[in-house]
Amino acid sequence: MARYAAPILLLFISICAQAIEPEKLKPAISRLVSLSQSADIIEIINTHSKPQTIRYMLKMDQLWRTQEGISDNVLDPAAQKILQSFMAQNSNFFIEVILIGQYGETLGSIPKTSDYWQGDEAKFKQVMGYDEVFIDALRWDESTQTISAQISVPIYFNRDIIGVLTGAVEASLKALGNAKFRSTP
Repeated sequence: MARYAAPILLLFISICAQAIEPEKLKPAISRLVSLSQSADIIEIINTHSKPQTIRYMLKMDQLWRTQEGISDNVLDPAAQKILQSFMAQNSNFFIEVILIGQYGETLGSIPKTSDYWQGDEAKFKQVMGYDEVFIDALRWDESTQTISAQISVPIYFNRDIIGVLTGAVEASLKALGNAKFRSTP
């Protein structure tokens, strides 16, 4: 039975595209866009997002995963406070929120992300490369221990994208139950 668990989970995740309640998406995006336009968020990115080498990012990513408490020394305290407040006011929408600098580094995160460098992930590359809101596919999220989709919005300063704000929305069992499944030939 155990050998079937992984394929069943993958099938479950792959057919869950309809599992985010549509009435949650528009207000969730609106709330993220509003926060992304905050002068405090823009100032944090302009102050703390600095060019780094890929070697540095990968080293920080490894330390992030292996050294307990390193995030306390890396995450911006002001960003953490803003994101904590945002989560408290929007807990019915989001289970995670991440502030990402223009080089893919995590500047703030509630709860702590499973990795430091977001620059290699679709949520960062799609927003930075295409200047648009990006809604990722449903997937298992290690940091929140949920099946969720991440919504990512650009952060602008003087018409330039300077970062990304990402919020994760948990898949709804109610919406999943209402999803229409079709068999494949």
